[in-house]
Amino acid sequence: MKMFEKFLNEIIQKVENIKIKITLSKTIVLDVDEINKIENGKNYIYVITAANKKDDLYGHIVEKFNNLKDKKIKFCKVNKNNFNKLDYENLILYVGSSKELKNRLKQHFDIGKIYNVYSLHLSKETYRNLFSNIKIHLFEFDCDMAIVKMLEFYLWENLKPILGQKNNK
Repeated sequence: MKMFEKFLNEIIQKVENIKIKITLSKTIVLDVDEINKIENGKNYIYVITAANKKDDLYGHIVEKFNNLKDKKIKFCKVNKNNFNKLDYENLILYVGSSKELKNRLKQHFDIGKIYNVYSLHLSKETYRNLFSNIKIHLFEFDCDMAIVKMLEFYLWENLKPILGQKNNK
């Protein structure tokens, strides 16, 4: 958690004359009740982390996503180059931002209706087999969403998640 805040505070210091404030900094363990408590309509950056349970994690993730392709589900990109520098006890799975975080996390973890949107699609069966100790690190911001997107880009560049794409918008 401190590492994420360090990166965020570094970029905040670099942006002059823009008031940016982290109004919430919280880590939750993957849990439907905790996700349901999240308030939509605010600007969030979130970092999803986990511990690895498989020897050939890259192969297992590619196989899982290839299975989703057959079902015409939009899944996130696997960042092969980021597997070279992994800390298998503290994997950075994904970095994202959203104004509708509760809904977005439900999409990532296939809670409720399975949406055909770009997301992790880590159903309970999948994440139990591949990962343990999944955590969601939340950062709520009181600033324009364009600034939040810039902060997300900076975090993505520094954390190098194994899943998802860099937001260039």
